Amino acid sequence: MHYFTRAYILFLSLSHDSRHALVHPVATECPIEGGIDGDTYDRVKLLQSENYRVEIMGHPITDSALAAANPYIAENIENDVGIRDSTKLQAWSMTLHPVVVLMDYDIVLQQPLNADIDSLLADANLKGYYIQSAPDEITGGAGVDTDFMIIKPSVEELDNIVNSYLNTPYDPVTGWNGQGHHDFKGGMGISGFLSYYFANDAGYVQLDRCTYAHTADDDCLATVNFSDAKAAKVMKNVCGNPRDCPYDHPHWSQDKKEACESMHRKCKSFDHASFLLLTYTYHLMCYICSLFHCRF
Repeated sequence: MHYFTRAYILFLSLSHDSRHALVHPVATECPIEGGIDGDTYDRVKLLQSENYRVEIMGHPITDSALAAANPYIAENIENDVGIRDSTKLQAWSMTLHPVVVLMDYDIVLQQPLNADIDSLLADANLKGYYIQSAPDEITGGAGVDTDFMIIKPSVEELDNIVNSYLNTPYDPVTGWNGQGHHDFKGGMGISGFLSYYFANDAGYVQLDRCTYAHTADDDCLATVNFSDAKAAKVMKNVCGNPRDCPYDHPHWSQDKKEACESMHRKCKSFDHASFLLLTYTYHLMCYICSLFHCRF
């Protein structure tokens, strides 16, 4: 099966506005949704036509290094999220920019993040902000939601994260270094590892999930008004497919109907190519879009 995950990496630029795309080498050509079997499109040309500067970059945690350091993860990671998911770690390599905002394509900004960026830059001891994923429906566990992070790029920090991932003991029962952070989808990948890593580094501060990635689920609706959230996250298993406009579900509460309707109104007008641009701009921002898989 071909699959793709698209992540938006927004970089704060203090000198100019520009957009960049980081594309994984295996994702330069992808199948055409609804097309004849074997038909593909050139993703690099598509991004360039939307005025992105394209760079092709692979996953920093290599298959050979993982096989040598942690055979269990190497043998099982593809049954979880796949090692290419670690491509998102390349956000730390973008040292030409003082701040990176990593966003997946299904995140929709509702308010500027200037205050968050300013507070991160103002504190030399801070390395980044992150949010947890929604609790796993079966286990209740939650890792780092790698669809949204705000971090300070650093090659030294990237190397430390990669080396720590390779060398931290992992057990399928006790998790990372015996501290858990594993009982959910992505627990074996960077979502689980970063949950462990951030929990043991005071430089990373957790933000409220519902404020920065409101999904219109019952937990978020009970704590944060949808219109007050800084960003929303489109999840088909919560509000349905925005193209189908199912926000009038008879069993939903009025709050959920209104939240899903608002979310879908912001998304339903975008076609496949336009989903690459599903973010709002604000001053002094330089975008980077990271594309590392194909899924249709």
